[in-house]
Amino acid sequence: PSELEADWHSFREHYLDMCSNAGWDRSRLATQLDERMLETAPRRQRQLERWNLQKMAQEESWQRRALAQERRREQRELRALRREDRRSRRFYRELGSMERAKQSIQRLLQRWRHKTAKELQKEHEKR
Repeated sequence: PSELEADWHSFREHYLDMCSNAGWDRSRLATQLDERMLETAPRRQRQLERWNLQKMAQEESWQRRALAQERRREQRELRALRREDRRSRRFYRELGSMERAKQSIQRLLQRWRHKTAKELQKEHEKR
C-alpha cells in the first residue's frame, strides 16, 4: 500500500507536469484529481481489505499445508523408528536364541567327548 501510494504520487506529479506543459490549468486539474481520489477512497479501501483477506487466507493455506507435511514427515519417522525397534528386538531375540543353541551344542559336544573318553578308557582297561 505505501509503495502504491508513492507510485501514485509520482505518477500524479508527472501527469500534472505533462498537462500543464500542454497548457492546462495545473491547480484546477490537481483539485479534480484530489476530488476523484476522495470519491474513490472507499472503493480502494474495500479492494485493499479484500486483497489483505486473500493474502491472509493464502498464508493460512500455506501454513496448513506445511503443518500437514510436517505431521506426515513425523509420522513416517515414527513408523521408521518403530520398524527399526521391531527389527532390533527380533535381532536380539534371534541372537539370544542362537546363543542358547550354541550353548546346547557345546554341552552336547562335551558329553560326547566325555562319553568317547570313557569308552576309550574302558577299551584301554580291557587290553
